[in-house]
Amino acid sequence: MVEKLILDGFGSDLLVEQINASPTKKLIQELNYKYGLRVLTTTQNSENYTHRPLEFVMCQPDTGFAVAKVWTVQYGGETEYNYRSPYYTKERGSNQADRETIHSKKLSSLMATLKRNNVVRDNDYIFSDSINLVMCDVEGKIKESFSRSHKNNPFDGEEMHSLLKSFISGNTNGVDINKCKDLLDKYEKIDRMKQECSEELNRFMGKEMLMIGADRLDHLVIGSVKREVISESKHRYVVVKPFKRYHSVHQREDLIPMLTMLKVHTEDKANEWFANFIPRTSGFLKDLDMILSCHRHPDVFYFQWVSTPC
Repeated sequence: MVEKLILDGFGSDLLVEQINASPTKKLIQELNYKYGLRVLTTTQNSENYTHRPLEFVMCQPDTGFAVAKVWTVQYGGETEYNYRSPYYTKERGSNQADRETIHSKKLSSLMATLKRNNVVRDNDYIFSDSINLVMCDVEGKIKESFSRSHKNNPFDGEEMHSLLKSFISGNTNGVDINKCKDLLDKYEKIDRMKQECSEELNRFMGKEMLMIGADRLDHLVIGSVKREVISESKHRYVVVKPFKRYHSVHQREDLIPMLTMLKVHTEDKANEWFANFIPRTSGFLKDLDMILSCHRHPDVFYFQWVSTPC
């Protein structure tokens, strides 16, 4: 049944008709059979693409993350199958769109190319490629909220020479004690700020951080992640609650009070909104304990994100 080719909860009579009427159905069926991908929507339903072939947005069946757009074009009575994804780029192409697109007049050849080049990305890849960038942005904004200082050495060579002699001999005559005290106070302040920053990172991201993404379809993708420290200089990001796509925030009524506060707080600061509640902007809203991360070109693949401790 065609309904099994559509993401659960996102089907419609129109979408069923569009799939049945399109020669792209064969490609959709192959992608569903071999990779489990499902149709999320069509570009003509979401954007002004009436002058272009009908494109079907394919997504992962569990998270709802969009993976690619697929479509067909007729050339001299032959059908050309097309698969385009921002997660794969060929070395050669006339433009970015061409470099992101795999096409062939033989469906079997197209599917073989997708497999050979590992073009169809899974949830782990999307998390690594997209969500990690958001997590890094969140981490960066938290660090930026603390004053950045380094333990620079204000003493010149002669002063250091004198300090070393005094340290070894135990005689502090001629040493600028006040300068040493000021420097010690500065260094200890830097250590305190580093500790406070580390504690804030752990508070915000270390246990469980809610992430709400909104795209051009005004859908929401919601899940939670955390930052795990591996060593003093190494950490990683892991999923705590798997991401899931929702039509609107009304499917998650528990989030409406929080997102309403966000909208009220930012309604004079944003010119564009996603899913009615989420502004297209970036920054650390300390009053709300939220961080906003905005992609340069939000679409069905990339989101405007809201992150906050659970």
